[in-house]
Amino acid sequence: GSFFYALAIQLKLTPLMLLPFFIRLFSTKKWIKTYILITFFCLVGFLPLILGGQFSNFFKSIQLYFSVFEFNSSVMFVLYQLDPLDVQFYKISYYSPILSFFSLVIILVLALVKKLDVTTLFQKLTISYLVYLLLSTTVHPWYIIPLLGLSILTNYWFAILWTFLIMLSYSFYGANDTATSNWNLLPEYFFVLLVAYIDISLPKWKSNIMQKFEILK
Repeated sequence: GSFFYALAIQLKLTPLMLLPFFIRLFSTKKWIKTYILITFFCLVGFLPLILGGQFSNFFKSIQLYFSVFEFNSSVMFVLYQLDPLDVQFYKISYYSPILSFFSLVIILVLALVKKLDVTTLFQKLTISYLVYLLLSTTVHPWYIIPLLGLSILTNYWFAILWTFLIMLSYSFYGANDTATSNWNLLPEYFFVLLVAYIDISLPKWKSNIMQKFEILK
């Protein structure tokens, strides 16, 4: 399992953010062993980059990604427009580390505060991915594939809804005015957050609504 998890990290770094959940899920001995094995396999996988002297370029590309690029963002878009800290220039490079920090803190709280069982594990993993995407500067449509996969193992619907609404992000390519195309994304995040709130905070209300629909059938 550690080998395949290391492969997943090398393909896409985002599985790293789910590692804290192992601490509460496994015994101390097991999660330490798992961490060591994942680290070893990751080092082996990155060995060609290290030996080829390209590892610094790898980190530069990550830094560039988080400090320059912005697409289909939610919180970042709001900060960019309001600029509460009056940054004015290079807003993405300034606000992105702050958002990453809050994302890390929220995920650590989700992972470490309470004990996990199978049900709560997948729910918290899904919420963690949601938090990560909401606080990201770039959210391409294919970024929500892991979120969708995790949500299938829960009773959450917002990820399925997002797979349809995220197509609104392509309005960026068809609009002459970038600002206008960004504001077109408001329906996407409004309905995703609304359904996410119902899924996470009002499960009994959602269950009652579903039962009423069953009765109508």
